Amino acid sequence: MNEPSRQHEGSGSPGPIVVGVIQAQPPAVVDHAVTLARALGTSLICAYVDPTSYTTTSRREGAERVVAIDPDAGESLARQQGIRIRKVLASRLEDCPVEWRFQTLAGEPARELSRLAEHASASFIVVGTREPGLAARLEEFLSGSVALHLAHHQGRPVVVVPLHPKPFAVGNQ
Repeated sequence: MNEPSRQHEGSGSPGPIVVGVIQAQPPAVVDHAVTLARALGTSLICAYVDPTSYTTTSRREGAERVVAIDPDAGESLARQQGIRIRKVLASRLEDCPVEWRFQTLAGEPARELSRLAEHASASFIVVGTREPGLAARLEEFLSGSVALHLAHHQGRPVVVVPLHPKPFAVGNQ
């Protein structure tokens, strides 16, 4: 069985918590990730994945670079979004009780969060549920649920933070 490492190799301490962040995300996702990191005595990696671009590696130099899927869009829009998210996080986590860092990734969100978690020997991956509304449902239909992909395609525990929970109906159904 392919069991991922739950600790930083050789350190005896738990690996960091990877949390997927997006623009205008409710604070609950990062708040729960901070609480989990603090309880485990570990750090936090806040990762924004730009789904409108991908990473390519040069064969000759071995260097990676980010390329926009739409060549007319350029990389500045995604870069600006990452900068905005980083500023919001820096403001919110100013007095954070755990060490944290921000990282921008490119590609399919579940795959890139999984790769980051593997590379960092993360203990958990934390993501939020989708926002309510037609646009969010359409996006999930087209690209799938990040939480569902993570739960089925990698070995680390996934914490899914409900953003707008709907209680079960009690009584007549």
